[in-house]
Amino acid sequence: MKKTENNPNPASIRQKAEELFKKKSEKNEQVSSESDCLKLIHELEVHKIELELINEELRRAKEQAEFIAEKYAELYYAPLGYFTLSNNGKIVELNFNGAQMLGSTRSNLIGKSFISFISADTLSIFNLFISQITKDKIIESCELTLSVINKNHSYVYLNGLSRNDSNQIQIIAVDITARKNAENESNRLLSELKKAQSKLRIALESGSIGIWDWNLETHELVWDERTERMFGLTPGSFGKTVRDFEALVNEEDLSHIHKATDIALKNNFQYETVFRIKSGGSQPKYISSKALVNKNEEGVPIGMTGVYIDITGFTKDTEQLVIKLNEELLRSNKDLEYFAYVASHDLQEPLRSVTSFTQLLEKQYGDKLDEKAHEYIRFAVDGARRMYDLLNGLLEFSRISIKEKLFSKTDMNQIVDYVIKNLSLFIDEKHVDIKSDKLPVINADMNQMVHLFQNLIVNAIKFNDSPPEVSITSETGHTHYVFCVKDNGPGIEPQYHERIFQIFQRLNPSKNEGTGIGLAICKRIVERHGGNIWVESKPGKGSAFFFSIQK
Repeated sequence: MKKTENNPNPASIRQKAEELFKKKSEKNEQVSSESDCLKLIHELEVHKIELELINEELRRAKEQAEFIAEKYAELYYAPLGYFTLSNNGKIVELNFNGAQMLGSTRSNLIGKSFISFISADTLSIFNLFISQITKDKIIESCELTLSVINKNHSYVYLNGLSRNDSNQIQIIAVDITARKNAENESNRLLSELKKAQSKLRIALESGSIGIWDWNLETHELVWDERTERMFGLTPGSFGKTVRDFEALVNEEDLSHIHKATDIALKNNFQYETVFRIKSGGSQPKYISSKALVNKNEEGVPIGMTGVYIDITGFTKDTEQLVIKLNEELLRSNKDLEYFAYVASHDLQEPLRSVTSFTQLLEKQYGDKLDEKAHEYIRFAVDGARRMYDLLNGLLEFSRISIKEKLFSKTDMNQIVDYVIKNLSLFIDEKHVDIKSDKLPVINADMNQMVHLFQNLIVNAIKFNDSPPEVSITSETGHTHYVFCVKDNGPGIEPQYHERIFQIFQRLNPSKNEGTGIGLAICKRIVERHGGNIWVESKPGKGSAFFFSIQK
């Protein structure tokens, strides 16, 4: 800033003050003039204000310089590519990211022709882009491919305008390679999907396959047109409920469908079954159905999606063979059941004789026998009793089919009460705490339900070293009632969860506990009632035996 006499600088004021002080000192005079002091103070105040104005100007200049430097850095290292081109297409200026897009350094690219980096297949697009910018003086955009040495082709989006003041072109470039690759892959997958859908449609039509979806929350059963035609319905006429579906199925096959549905929903297994549908012709129509269970985020079943396949043509040549094999299997099973019944019944008498005479021998000649002989007699008696128990169990197992009765209305609360009274001495001896919820009335064989609950409750008490606690609960499912007998016993290892329902299978054979028939009997009773039985248990945390009974 230019200094004048009206605006003296600090140095001149200082010098003037020093000279004045020196003169007065030489003359040994004191500064007594009040006007001189006031004048000096005035000059100092003016000079102070002037310094503040100068400092403000410097501060503003510094801020502007910092702002310009920051903007330049942002521009230079921005994630976008910035290019300035001359009127003949040469690169005049570019930022760091722009240089990276072209695969070189900024200094090497200045003066190079921008068009040399454009792939041949998009040159026409770039020429049109430049033409519209320079002639029409408008902001224009385009997408093209960059061809850079030692680098894969990359896709860029350009936005450009012409600067009237310098006859230059400003271009902003955005790398859209990831987006274009995703679009190309999406288009490829879409094309593949269309081909797959076409093949699927042909396969569904030629293979007589229909698709269905069952929503457990809305209870809606949706069929496609192929399924409706397969079941002999006019497309669009199906009622979309399970009842409407069951009305079209042969009544004898409904129990198989219910069992398969219940197992799939309870255990999240794949649903699979074969059934017959009602048809106007003399020959039945066979349908195979397979489905997967749909679950929500918590793993709770919310529906099933599957297919129906018309397999009538496959069954025509094999139906008689299947019927013959079933008849032979049924006859064989009946023979085996009768043999088991007769064998177990007839063998009990000689076993009783062996036990009685062995005990009589010990009683009459006990004083003449040594300890070893007494031990042998005990082994013989225990073995005979063990065999007797096994034969009784086998006899019970065979009686399930031989002495089965028709189903009738059965109050499961009364069944549990009867079993508790029947086991009252055993329950009192073991100090058992049994709790039972309100149970439903079902259609079942009453005697077999007593047998079923009695076996499960006895197991819950017999193998428990702690004061036994037993709880009995039930749930009502879509097609079945599900009952649970839970205890606080020692629990069962996971590898034995299936094995324990097989006949003569025991977890601890060395302890001579149980016959290994009780749970096999339970399984046979439940299966006769169109249900399934399973156990959920962990060692040390008790066991919960579940069984389902068809509604």
